Amino acid sequence: MGELIDKLTEYGMSGRYPFHMPGHKRNVEMFNNPYSYDITEIDGFDDLHEAEDILLRLKKRLAEMYGAKEAHILVNGSTGGIHAAISAVVEKGEKILVARNSHKSVYNGVFLKELECDYIYPQTDAKRGINFAISPEIVDKCIKETPEIKAVLITSPTYEGIISDIEAIAKVVHSYNIPLIVDAAHGAHLGFGSSSPDNAVKSGADIVIMSLHKTLPALTQTGVMCVSGDIVDYKKIKKYFDIYTTSSPSYLLMASVEHCIDFVTGEREKFDIYYDMLKEFYKKCKLTHLELIKTDDIGKIVVSTVNTTINGAMLAKMVREHWNIEPEMVSAEYVVFMTSVCDKSEGFERLINALQDIDSKLEGAVKDNISQTVKVKAFCKIAEADGYEEEQILLENTEGRVSYNFIYAYPPGIPIVAPGEIIDGDVISLIKEYSKAGVKLCGITADLEVGVCVTEGK
Repeated sequence: MGELIDKLTEYGMSGRYPFHMPGHKRNVEMFNNPYSYDITEIDGFDDLHEAEDILLRLKKRLAEMYGAKEAHILVNGSTGGIHAAISAVVEKGEKILVARNSHKSVYNGVFLKELECDYIYPQTDAKRGINFAISPEIVDKCIKETPEIKAVLITSPTYEGIISDIEAIAKVVHSYNIPLIVDAAHGAHLGFGSSSPDNAVKSGADIVIMSLHKTLPALTQTGVMCVSGDIVDYKKIKKYFDIYTTSSPSYLLMASVEHCIDFVTGEREKFDIYYDMLKEFYKKCKLTHLELIKTDDIGKIVVSTVNTTINGAMLAKMVREHWNIEPEMVSAEYVVFMTSVCDKSEGFERLINALQDIDSKLEGAVKDNISQTVKVKAFCKIAEADGYEEEQILLENTEGRVSYNFIYAYPPGIPIVAPGEIIDGDVISLIKEYSKAGVKLCGITADLEVGVCVTEGK
């Protein structure tokens, strides 16, 4: 067969345990023959863009599941929902307040509407390099200082499972009569199970975008955009949803969304079993040098290497090669093992054995972590950088130059520097540290060449 199919088949038969998305963990049998579900908008099957029958009922079920006024089914990931949300609430050229630790899709949404960005920089755990929650007080301060802000967008939960106080932030934002958008791509599972924190929809956000496939039993690219409250224009949101969503939405993916709803609403007890397994994992996994960082969403198992002689990339290689475990995210000094309601007890046992075995062979060390974000200054809007010519130069020669591209570690996809921003010594140092640590970098060549704007004469 084809090379990709052969490789996927080999991985599926390898016995490697998937502590990574999608949330179904390859344990859910949905379709015996997926091709039999792959149709177009034929008679009797409705149209996602003009839903009035079977797909309208599916949307209503999804809205009810999350407690939203309306729900839009996403079949091209949370990205399309984020773009639609930003475009619907902020006019071209206006200003938006964005958490700096946002995903690259948020910045691309800013680019599409040629917006001006003000940033909220979350506090960071200087030792472990993990961003903390967004403070309601900082949000209030930012809006007071810049009253022309038209919307606020934050990420909660983060890749590592940090959850901001959405209810308090929503109250602050609504006091200025502007909407709150929450990128909750990693939070589709929240609110289900007695031990789970609430989701951002029930906490008062106006638009919440969630990736069903990340933490629930749904196929990759499935998600939901939930809309609530009376500040946003529902017709405008629908308009931009139609613009950013394919005109040929996959019925296979939409059927997967329905299966996910059936699972969540019909098998709620499995979430309590899942949280019990997580609690047992944290109780049994005793480490001396490696550190389990317990965040707000305990389903994100974050293992820090900061007190050891190894880094995140080395830890990931060890669990992959010696214990046949595939993690979700590798950062400079920690690894994220993503779990879901579809994980099995034997998976948690294997991870406990792997971490404890590796830990027993490590030596202690004291070192500083590598931060995810540095503060930068803008030369121009993100969209305006596109109007300049690009020049490729070595990273070491870029200080004072304006970035033409996004440069980011992936995952998590948070820009170190965005187009139109000035590259300074801190940016250069951070990129070098990531590269040295073996973290995958995008927007920069293997030879550490960077695209900068040719600004002279403009």
